[in-house]
Amino acid sequence: MLTGDKLKTFRAFFASPTQAHLTTKSFAPILFADSQKEFPSLSQLLDDFYQDKAERDRVNQQASELIHRVENELEKPQEITRAGISRD
Repeated sequence: MLTGDKLKTFRAFFASPTQAHLTTKSFAPILFADSQKEFPSLSQLLDDFYQDKAERDRVNQQASELIHRVENELEKPQEITRAGISRD
């Protein structure tokens, strides 16, 4: 169990104010060399980070579905030709 100075140090560490920073690939409560944005709170940083992530994930999902549909459409004429049926 934590006692005395260790407990005071522990509480002081987590009580100290931090500035939330967004880097190119992650987020952190401390400043890094590649920090892009600064937020007044970690909560606001996380909201922004996950909102952007959700948008990127949705775009990737839509792109994947579009590619799949296009590939399926491109395969259809080949299937029809193989079956000996012409598309006229």
